[in-house]
Amino acid sequence: MSLSSPKPNSGHTLKPKATSTVGRGKAITQNANLNFSVWSDKLVNLSLGDSLEHYGNWEQPTVIVSDGAYGILGFEGDTSDHLDLPQWYEPHIEAWSKAAMPCTTLWFWNSEIGWAVVHPILEKYGWRYVNCNIWNKGKGHIAGNVNTEKIRRFPVVTEVCVQYVREVEICKLPLKQWLLKEWKRSGLALRKANDACGVVDAATRKYFDQGHLWYFPPPEMFERLVNYRSLKFITASICLL
Repeated sequence: MSLSSPKPNSGHTLKPKATSTVGRGKAITQNANLNFSVWSDKLVNLSLGDSLEHYGNWEQPTVIVSDGAYGILGFEGDTSDHLDLPQWYEPHIEAWSKAAMPCTTLWFWNSEIGWAVVHPILEKYGWRYVNCNIWNKGKGHIAGNVNTEKIRRFPVVTEVCVQYVREVEICKLPLKQWLLKEWKRSGLALRKANDACGVVDAATRKYFDQGHLWYFPPPEMFERLVNYRSLKFITASICLL
């Protein structure tokens, strides 16, 4: 097999365009200045501008949905690849973490490699991975995004939506360890937690489990545990008197 000879150099070298964050020429130019910066109704409060400047006005969120930079020059300010995504996201993740409650859930949308490089930053600020959900956009997503004559890889037709929750600590203990320690401190048998919650074995099997099956008791069950423990403590104190 022979290779064709390269064409003679014409002397004119095309300089490649510098990497930028201008949305690959897809940025929309606004011809008129908007006369508002906030729009709201009974259900929605929408602010126009840099989100970093608006986090301070948040109420404490129960859910945060992030669909920001993907490292594909997808919008004005997006990075050119995944390598700069950790630096891009860190100030946002720091702000989410300050606003979040113990019960806050984060849904993080990105590409598979984008999520992979940002995951350590999420863990750094106290977010615990729960599950990765894959959105398959179907083969129709290939059209216009892939040169099928020259492609040497599988076409990318998916995004990921990754669920995180807060890794809550009390007295420097993970919540599940603290909960079990407090119950044992009362002197009550573990099985009594089932009586407190009115269940057969869910309290000892789930709320006091120290492995991957643990999850935080719902508020009404937590209240029952507290009240039962307090009542037994008061009764024992009366008996001692």
